[in-house]
Amino acid sequence: MSNRSERDGVTLTGTILRTLRDHGTLSRVELTQHTGLSAATITRKIAVLLADGTVEEREVVNGGALGRPAIGVALTRSSNRVIGVQIGVGTVTIAVVDVLGGTEHVRTIPYDAASTADDVISLVVETVRPLADPSVVGVGVAVPGPVDAAGRRMLMPINLAWRDVPIADDLEAALGIPVVAEHNVRSMALAEARFGEGRARRSVGFIYAGAGIGAGVVVDGAPLSVGVHGAIELGHLRVEAEGAPCVCGGRGCLETIASADALRRRLDGLGIAHREDAHPLVTLCRAEDASARREASVVLSHLATGVSTVTNLLNPELLMLGGGLADLPDAARDELIARARNATFPLIRDSIDIRPSSLGPTAGVIGAACAALDRLLYA
Repeated sequence: MSNRSERDGVTLTGTILRTLRDHGTLSRVELTQHTGLSAATITRKIAVLLADGTVEEREVVNGGALGRPAIGVALTRSSNRVIGVQIGVGTVTIAVVDVLGGTEHVRTIPYDAASTADDVISLVVETVRPLADPSVVGVGVAVPGPVDAAGRRMLMPINLAWRDVPIADDLEAALGIPVVAEHNVRSMALAEARFGEGRARRSVGFIYAGAGIGAGVVVDGAPLSVGVHGAIELGHLRVEAEGAPCVCGGRGCLETIASADALRRRLDGLGIAHREDAHPLVTLCRAEDASARREASVVLSHLATGVSTVTNLLNPELLMLGGGLADLPDAARDELIARARNATFPLIRDSIDIRPSSLGPTAGVIGAACAALDRLLYA
């Protein structure tokens, strides 16, 4: 997009597009009210955006004089699409995501978790390249571990033997379009804040149980990047002082109890078969014998410690549960939430809403796309 002048370091075009993203169709008068920009600036910028197809005109019912429909402006869904990529441990999910959060061509591809980063990057390139038509302005890639502040490098995914991978640079070189990397669970929180049940909330948290356990938070529409490397490594919270060794080098981490591999070992010890298409936590919580119920209660108790740690330290207004946590049977999920609430500081307890993810398995790819759009379109 052209002619993008700046005000206080933020482009005027980005301000307009973010406003349309967050509020939907608006008249030009409403845009001036929401953005604080002059009517002349709005008119000039909208003319450019209409010409390049980024926005389109629509009628706003009863928005004009004497009840006549006014002409409003809205984001064009089919313009400026992004390919979202979520790299998990053993799977890659890819989708084309539009500016309103709609998804197409969603595909999940398994890979050997012992694969090198280069092998998985090649798999991503092979799958993404046919989808990258002229409407695709970039790629967002959500990765299972911390990324650098520039959104270029995957630093240390604990459950994969990859270190300091320049994933955005490698994908850009292969695809010829801009790429932005983001922490996977932080991107899920961003997706919920933009297009899920967190749209009206000031702060949104997300806890995800997959191969490991991670957390992310969005505050005032921006991903919260805390500390030196920005990741909330919830899976490496110590919950058993003399617990089992963890892949991170510590002992008694939450992942030694509630990671997918740890749960599979519990199921094997109980003689319970586990399906590949269900998270083992779900299988454990659905089992009906007394031993399995006791084991499930132990795991849920430790998970509640993780959830309450997020609520006590970060106080998100809405906390979404994803992955295996979203798929729990109702009774198990109720138990988890009740225990987490009981361990949350009383002043905070009643102000935090804990519920399953509203976006389900697409939260990661939508969030990856949101991270890319923030840098490529809305800046």
